Amino acid sequence: MAKEGLIKHLEGFMLVLYLKLIRSWVSPLIYWVFRFTKYRGIELPKVWFRVKEYRMEDFESLLLACPYKRDLLCHSPQEPDFFFFEPRKRNRGCDDWARMWYWWGLENGYEAYEIAIYDQLFRNGHMFTVLKKPNIGNRSVYKLMDYEYCGTFFTLEDTINRVKRQYGYRKPFWAINKNS
Repeated sequence: MAKEGLIKHLEGFMLVLYLKLIRSWVSPLIYWVFRFTKYRGIELPKVWFRVKEYRMEDFESLLLACPYKRDLLCHSPQEPDFFFFEPRKRNRGCDDWARMWYWWGLENGYEAYEIAIYDQLFRNGHMFTVLKKPNIGNRSVYKLMDYEYCGTFFTLEDTINRVKRQYGYRKPFWAINKNS
């Protein structure tokens, strides 16, 4: 029992190290390598400036109209308009949706958290965003944004529990990848 707890703490520590020391610079590097090699000279669609202040429902519809494209190398977009770039054959995964919701939340007055959750380190993982905004009476509410809006909760832990149930994670560990 104690050994299992120690392993879970080590996995959580390794996730934080991965997010803060590796993914924080590898993800942008991979993105820019693709952007300036495979997609060099190709202009991105000018969508973000027009849609960044859309109502949540309209922004959700726009994101859901873009098909999922399996990640070859997991990296998040560094420019919002790249999400809408159709010629790519791969690399529009959960981290892309998480980053778009993160950017949308910042533009619309939310405190934003991009969160990574794993059931097994580097095997069964997912990224999503939680948007926080004070509600009436100084009580904060947390909006869970996965590929789409998944509900409003009163604590960050409640949003994590919803993701755990949705993806069938039994003993997950999670960490904030990016926050405002």
